[in-house]
Amino acid sequence: LKHTMPGIVSMANCGPNTNGSQFFICTEKTDWLDNKHVVFGHVVEGMNVVKQVEQQGSKSGKPMMQVTVVECGELQDLEAQNASADADS
Repeated sequence: LKHTMPGIVSMANCGPNTNGSQFFICTEKTDWLDNKHVVFGHVVEGMNVVKQVEQQGSKSGKPMMQVTVVECGELQDLEAQNASADADS
């Protein structure tokens, strides 16, 4: 997967074999990150919220105000949901 558009979710790292639990969301095409960071998803909805968070950034890297993610939700596996619904009917 490539960093081809806004909304791409990718692992932060400090070089080969250093992936951890940090990730970032791209707000524009960032093809220079290809083969350096692992893409593992994309924003399905709420890109407007991502853009609002982006506005809190600064050149120093320190946010202008605290941003807290609360009740972000979790996507359910649609195949598992459908299989469960089929089993119930």
